Amino acid sequence: NEILDQDEYFSGFSIDSYPATFNINYNITDNTLLGGITIAGFATDSISVGLTVYGLRRRKEEIANQVITFDKTTETTYEWSNTYLTELIYGVTSILGIQIMPANTIAIGISFTGGTILSHNKSIQKYVKLETNTGDVTDPDFSFSENEINYTDSQLPYIVRGGIAWFPSKRTLLTADVIAHIGVKYYQENVQNTINGAFGVEYYVTNSFPVRLGFFTNLANTPVINAGDAGKEMNVDLYGLSLGLSWQTKNSSINLSGFAQYGTGKMQVFGDTGIQDTTVLMYSISLTGSARY
Repeated sequence: NEILDQDEYFSGFSIDSYPATFNINYNITDNTLLGGITIAGFATDSISVGLTVYGLRRRKEEIANQVITFDKTTETTYEWSNTYLTELIYGVTSILGIQIMPANTIAIGISFTGGTILSHNKSIQKYVKLETNTGDVTDPDFSFSENEINYTDSQLPYIVRGGIAWFPSKRTLLTADVIAHIGVKYYQENVQNTINGAFGVEYYVTNSFPVRLGFFTNLANTPVINAGDAGKEMNVDLYGLSLGLSWQTKNSSINLSGFAQYGTGKMQVFGDTGIQDTTVLMYSISLTGSARY
């Protein structure tokens, strides 16, 4: 469940060669629910196989208020737009996993994930007000549109993931993963293939106190932006670090964990404006607990 509430102000770019500013208030609620069954078992003493099949429901609600101002020689133009979007998706996804243990201290795993979109409906309402101020005279212009779209070509990318885990000692675990997303669409958005990697270390300081450290990549699945491009989405490759502390007993556990991602790239603030250099920093901290009876 993702909730995003964003307020931004941009300046220092131009529209039609005139200096402009851009304000945006952006709110998204995006909820994905998965429910299904798993069947798993040992094929041999060292090989296990599992299959999970999920039913998928995703509902997204998006509200965007944007104000663009650009100053011409004799007038100032304001464009205000309000967009309200709701999206509802149903589908089925499945994961097939295989784990092999060639030795007591090594495990090798691979999984394949694929899915089918059964229905994808989007409703969009957009109100636009364009106002030109020439000093003593204001000339407003209004428009309203409402669209209902039923997509028939929504897709989910295939995900192939391979990894290895090694226990060099009773207290230490080392892991490495490679994750490939293969496909040209994510729901209805155009995407590109990506290959990401992750490396992790877990060390038990005591029998009840493990420390976990990870490094990972989160590469952009959007096209690279070049000078002169228009209408491209942000392209930023992210590199991350994660850290977790845990206290575990036979029947309960408490976990404090966090991650940070950082990267640089390119983006366009609005429409046909120029290309901007972009820096992204994301971080998250969580405290979780569990109990077993």
